[in-house]
Amino acid sequence: MASSPFTLLRTPLALLVLLYLARLTHAFATPAIPLNWISLSLCAVDNPARILANDITTQFANNTPAACVASCAAQGFGYAGVEFGNECHCGSGIQGGPIQTAPLTDCNIACTGNGSLSCGGAWRIQVSLCTLQR
Repeated sequence: MASSPFTLLRTPLALLVLLYLARLTHAFATPAIPLNWISLSLCAVDNPARILANDITTQFANNTPAACVASCAAQGFGYAGVEFGNECHCGSGIQGGPIQTAPLTDCNIACTGNGSLSCGGAWRIQVSLCTLQR
């Protein structure tokens, strides 16, 4: 009996490859940022020393860019960043030189508070800036 060309698609390896490719092509929605805040970088390279000066990191079960901005603003910070899905970073500026932009595909981890939004990636951060004088 001749096998169908689709027989290979039924193997576990083929299923894993298809799932991986689907994740690579997943497009996230554009996040809404609260009034008086702008997106400084949709995907930047972070590092263990952190690119946000005086970084305070909090892990939220319901993290989104807007929730992180609100949290940072309430604490008096002018910079906010989401990373690794559940991390919210608050800071007072940028340190270590100019922001190093990463490909948007590197910011591939969904927000814990809204799976249709991206909240950075592994050592990839989305940075927002308050436009009001602090």
